[in-house]
This record gives sequence, structure tokens and C-alpha cells, in this order.
Amino acid sequence: MPRSVPFHVFLAYFMFIISSVSIIAVFLVTQKLTNNNLLACVTSAVFYLTAFPAYARTVVGGFVEEDFALPFIFLSFFFFLKAVERSNKKILYSVLSAVCLFIPLTSWHLTQFYFILFLVFVLLEFFLRYEEREQMMLPFLIITGVNLLAGLIITTLRAEGFALSYVMLASYSLILTWFFFKGTMGNKWLSAAVFALVTGFLVGGIALLTSKHGAEYSHVYSLVKYKLLYLGAKPDDPSSMTFDAKVFWQAGFLTPPLKNIAVAFAGLLLASIFGLWKTGVKVYKRLSNMTEDGAIFFLLAFIPLYLFFERLYVFLAFFMAPFAGCSSPMSSNG
Repeated sequence: MPRSVPFHVFLAYFMFIISSVSIIAVFLVTQKLTNNNLLACVTSAVFYLTAFPAYARTVVGGFVEEDFALPFIFLSFFFFLKAVERSNKKILYSVLSAVCLFIPLTSWHLTQFYFILFLVFVLLEFFLRYEEREQMMLPFLIITGVNLLAGLIITTLRAEGFALSYVMLASYSLILTWFFFKGTMGNKWLSAAVFALVTGFLVGGIALLTSKHGAEYSHVYSLVKYKLLYLGAKPDDPSSMTFDAKVFWQAGFLTPPLKNIAVAFAGLLLASIFGLWKTGVKVYKRLSNMTEDGAIFFLLAFIPLYLFFERLYVFLAFFMAPFAGCSSPMSSNG
């Protein structure tokens, strides 16, 4: 601060500034989706900032590690979309995407599970857009390298074996597959087979032998397992579940009731549904670009995740908001 202020005043400014970055990220992602349509970008930003999930914990609740991490996760997503373009700034955008992911990775432990979804998206694009894979893999290589650096130098990540976690081993496998077939047209089915074999070897030969990461996050995997088994409805008799699953199946990890869903998303969903339909048709007809693929993928991924874990409503709001701009009659999307 430029002058001495009481600590609670500093915190108020800190929360205001950091949480506002998400609004900028929504604006920028919408800009990518709609080819720089200003009205669409402003529309998305307004619908996002007035949606309950965007301000629920910063205006009417606490500000925790998650709220600090989310704006940087969203910026990382935007810079990755910029990095996959054919541009002389590809390395710059790749580094910015990697740094913006490094920050939340070192400050909120569940960022690693966002990275799992990000890896799934990269894998889908790699094999579905096999001829275009070169545009995507340099940014992914830089992001993985910075993640590896975080796993080696950050004490908590190093202690839990993040550098040898399942998601990182799968990332190394994809990079090795890319290098193996680099410079050749190759065959995507052969590439997929090589990727599966390398991943199986690394996970079986390394992760299972050094299972620190799996043990550290056993409570998360256990909760997900029983959520799937019971379709999100907590059983009346929880004795069949592990202790970890019973402990964490509460508060933000509950399935949201219909009232909460309506309060959080009714307005945003109505504003976004036409833009979602337009973009979804393009993706279905294989007429979309990577930005549209990414926006659709993460939205569809976070719908069921939110229905399992209410705490993830901020992610869903972020990935839904850009489609409010796409719904604008002035939008060039579709």
C-alpha cells in the first residue's frame, strides 16, 4: 500500500482487487469466443459479476485460498487459448499461462484436480485435431515444465510427490508421444496406443512404487468414488463408506438443492443458453476452433461436478458466463 493503513482495510482492498480479476478473465475469454465483440464482452462480464457464485464468498462470506487461486486459474485458461493461436507471441502467452497456473498450484491444493480436467481437454484436442497438434503442444510443454518446477521447489508439493502424481505422469507420456511422432503425419490411433502404453508403464512403474501423492489425496478419491456410487445422495446408513468420505461429505461438498441451483444460475443460464446452443452446434459439426472446444468442454465438465459438489459453483459460473455474450445478436460466434 502507498501509505500505512489498518490491516482490515488492506484486506478489503486485497479481496476487491483479486476477486475482480475473474471479471477481466470472463471479458477476455468472451473476446476470444466472439472475435472482439465489445458488447458481447461487456454482457458476459455483467452477467458474471451479478451472478451469486461470483460474489458469494467475497461479499457475504470469507476469502480463502480458493478465492485467491481461482482468478489465476481463469487467466491461465485464457492465456492458453491465446497460446494455441498461430502467433509470434506464442511463447509469451505460453509462459503467462504457465505462471498463472503456477500461482494457484502453490496456494490451493485442489488446483491439481483442475489440471486433470485441463489434461483431458488437451488429450481430446491432441487426438481429435491430430493434424493441428503442433500448435497446442509447445504451450502444453511449457505449462508442464513449470508444473514440474513447482513440484520440485515448493515444499508442500514436493512432500506429497506432485512431480510423480498420476496427472503429471500422464502429461509426461503425452509429451513423449508427441516427440516420438514429431515431424511426421503418423497415425493418431498408433499415437493413442503409444500414449496408453507409456502412461501405463509410468503409472505402474513409478506412481504405484512412490504412492505419496495417492495417499495424500486418498480422501478426495474416496469421496469421489462414493459420490459416484450413490449418485450424489448421501446414504442414510453411511457405515459402508470410509471414514474420509464420511468426514468430507458435508458443507460445500454436498449436492446443491434445487433452490440453490435456481438462485445461483437461473438468470445466467437463461442469458447463456442460446449462445451455448450456437457454439455447441459448431462443436458437434466439427466447425469449431479450440477456443469454442475449450469453452464447451469445461462448461460440460463442471455441470456434473457442481451437481456433486456445490463448492464448484464458481467454476461453473465462470465457464457459463461467456456464452451470455455469445447469445448477443451482435456476436459473430456462429
